[in-house]
Order: sequence, then structure tokens, then C-alpha cells
Amino acid sequence: MSILDAIPAGSLVALDTVTQKLFQDGFGKGAFRAACSLLVLGEVLVQPLARSRTDLADQYRRILASGPDLTV
Repeated sequence: MSILDAIPAGSLVALDTVTQKLFQDGFGKGAFRAACSLLVLGEVLVQPLARSRTDLADQYRRILASGPDLTV
């Protein structure tokens, strides 16, 4: 049983960290909606920006800010 099995369909899940497991198992596929703070967005962008990968930071920002199942 995965963590997603415990989340009722259509639920709103508050994230304190964006995890690869959630993306692989159902996030973005309409299984559930998620919400995160701007702090999470900042955490995700730290490494690409520290490595001067503004292209990657922009891609992450677009994915997180425009996803239909995620509210920042």
C-alpha cells in the first residue's frame, strides 16, 4: 500500500516538501490536488539557482506555478 492509497480521491493535500514519489504515483494525473507555500517553491529553486541554472529554475517555477492540481 502506497501513501496515495490512503488519500481519498479528490482530496486537497498540503505539502511541506515536493516529493518525487508523489509526482510519480499520481500527482498531476487528477488523483488529488495539492497546495504548498512559497517556502516550498523557494526550497525547490535553491539548488538550480545556486548552480546558476536559471533555465532549470524557470522550468521548475513554471511547472509548480501553472499545474492544474497544485496551488502555491
